[in-house]
Parts: sequence; C-alpha cells; structure tokens
Amino acid sequence: LCILLDGKASIEDVNKALTEMSTQFQLPLKSSKLIGVDDLHNSEIVKKIRKDLDAVCEAINVELSLGRWIWKSGRVRQDRTIPWNIECINTATDNLQWTKDTPEIVAISPGLYEVSMGFFSDKDPNIQVLVNGEPAFIFHG
Repeated sequence: LCILLDGKASIEDVNKALTEMSTQFQLPLKSSKLIGVDDLHNSEIVKKIRKDLDAVCEAINVELSLGRWIWKSGRVRQDRTIPWNIECINTATDNLQWTKDTPEIVAISPGLYEVSMGFFSDKDPNIQVLVNGEPAFIFHG
C-alpha cells in the first residue's frame, strides 16, 4: 500500500502536466500565424477537428435514430402489403428512407435495428418483416 501511495501523482505533478498540455495545444495555433477568421476556418487543425467531430456526430446520429410510421388508411395493397401513409417522426431521414403510401422503409446504414409494431384489425393479420428481401420476422394471426 505504501508503494502505491508513493507512486501517486502530487498536486505539483498534475499542475505541471496540465501546463505542458496547455502549451502543446497553443503551439500549433501560434505557429500557424492565424490572421483572421477566414484563416482559422482554413487551417489544417480546424479541418481535422471538423472531420473528427463529423465522425462523432454521425455515430451519435446512428445510435439515436428513431422513425415512426402509421398505416392510417386501413387498406392493404393488391399484393397484400401495408402502405405506410404517415411519417410521424424520423430523426435520420438520410438513413431511414420512406415514400408515402409504400410498404417499405429502407435503412441505408447497416447495423442492428430495433423494430416494434402494433396492428389493430377486425381480421387476423399475417405480418412479415423483410430484411434484404428475406423474411426476418413472421407473425400469423
């Protein structure tokens, strides 16, 4: 236990490390001789930060994407598919693509998706969810 305590960083060590880190972050900005806002937007550091931030935002958007569609008409199409009539919410329109009155909602990005649904009908429905054209979920009413 004494050996562990001896190896623990002191306040001075932490302050020194923070000062060094602060200096390292400021050096690229000082050495790039930024003159104005336009120069700042074009600097390589800012471009890299933007690229990294875009990647983080994309990952977060995929994790938080949500879509909800309603079959309001109550009618099935001739091929016995359900046309999704209304889009209630879609937080990722570039990923979850929908066209009014079609039976498909297309997820562009590969990944794990949670699908939940509820159908209320006076007849026992047969429900099938297709992934890449193959049945992934089948419910016989």
